[in-house]
Amino acid sequence: ARFRWEQCTRISRSRFVYADADSHTNEIAELYSYTEQAEFQHNVKAFEDQMELYKLPPCWQKLTDADQNGIILKLLDQLDMSKKNLRMKAARCILYLAQGCWAEVQSDQEQQAWARKNVMMLYRSGVFGAFVELLNLEIDNSSTANIAMRKIAVSLADSVDLRVILSVLYIITEVMRAEKESKSQEYDHLVSTFVTEITYPIEDELLSVKLLGMVTQFCTGMAPHFPMKKVLLLLWKISLVSLGGMDTLKDLKDKYRAAAGLLQNREDTLEISKVMRASSPPITAPSNDDNQNAKRSRPSRRVCTNPSQSQEVVKLS
Repeated sequence: ARFRWEQCTRISRSRFVYADADSHTNEIAELYSYTEQAEFQHNVKAFEDQMELYKLPPCWQKLTDADQNGIILKLLDQLDMSKKNLRMKAARCILYLAQGCWAEVQSDQEQQAWARKNVMMLYRSGVFGAFVELLNLEIDNSSTANIAMRKIAVSLADSVDLRVILSVLYIITEVMRAEKESKSQEYDHLVSTFVTEITYPIEDELLSVKLLGMVTQFCTGMAPHFPMKKVLLLLWKISLVSLGGMDTLKDLKDKYRAAAGLLQNREDTLEISKVMRASSPPITAPSNDDNQNAKRSRPSRRVCTNPSQSQEVVKLS
């Protein structure tokens, strides 16, 4: 009881930052898990193999802008090939570029600067739309889903291609979101084009609706191999960029209430959440099992349900 009281006191004193998103670096780090650490080297290897194929030095920073744009266009052509291994090799190479060519930099600031520059170059070349098409191919890949459904436990290998595709889409979206919030004018036209693109249907369907469909397939057990964390993160950032955050929601509510002749709403959901006490966590599964085991260990009490038998017992006593 003392431990629980100290735990509740510690929870009630916790301080939270209520905002639409964390810092840009934290949001990028949220995309990866520790089990994906080995895949970073696969991205570097894919980039080095492509540079060897193009007879160019495997150093992105030493290439001219013309060479960089030419490489991106060649990678886009490779994404259209029928062989899946060649498509995914080009996808991994593009993911390495979106990650800021981290193997060539010396600091986090340098990596973020290169990631920003590369993402804008990739989006200008049409990489975002190409990866949405790749996402459609992987969603419709019934063979992968059937293999995953027959397994007792789904492994990382079942979702490796989807994770590469979703990672590229997420990094581009997050960089655009950070650029939009920074109010910088350098890539203002690209940010505006990106917001317009995700607001309108891509191949007759909104990207957010497509991601919600992936959530539905995962929950129904039809696609247990879908990397749901990456899907939800991308859906969250697509919603933030296209619809806006809590401030935009409050402004729209005030605008439409004024247009309808209603009084201004003084309540702010975000401000109310800031002063709310942190709620206690629900009962955990182990403690719930302990309670059930305790009930089972109690001696059972026999109850006589036949009135005639109960009267005979009383007479005998």
